[in-house]
Amino acid sequence: MELGSKSFIDTFEDQLIGAKTGDEITVKVSFPENYHSKELAGKPATFDVKINSVSTPGEQEVNDEFINKNLNIESLEKFHEMIKKELTSIYERGSKNKIKNAIFEWLKKNVKIELPKTIVDEEFHTGRTAWKPNIKDLERFIKDEIALMKTCGCAHCDYRRQMFRKMQYLISEYKENLEHR
Repeated sequence: MELGSKSFIDTFEDQLIGAKTGDEITVKVSFPENYHSKELAGKPATFDVKINSVSTPGEQEVNDEFINKNLNIESLEKFHEMIKKELTSIYERGSKNKIKNAIFEWLKKNVKIELPKTIVDEEFHTGRTAWKPNIKDLERFIKDEIALMKTCGCAHCDYRRQMFRKMQYLISEYKENLEHR
């Protein structure tokens, strides 16, 4: 816990100021009226706290010892090597995908191939079979969300429109992917 962070209720942190390692303190607070747990909202509470350690925040030097203790990596140099390797890998994957996408776009615009209807039909059926459960899940999700919004009385028109737009987008993506396969 960091004193002054205001991450605890009421005056919890304030009552720990000046405590030393090993101190045992009884902290008395009241939960806020708008507390998320209705059974605790507005009620007083008492906590018995034992101070296990006290430290002062400050800058941490990132060195071999810190890296080994916190990340279980042999040294700072090894950590740098791992980061460099991962970033290089990410960059290479991105570059390859960019090149691949550019080639496919060029092929799509410049090369016209008539595929036999049986291949197109088979690919469409395969794609439709693979995507159908996802579309049904999405439709069920939207239906459930709309029902939930009706029960809580929220203004849901904008939200519904957004959800239907997302659904329409996914369906159009599905169709476009099938057309380009």
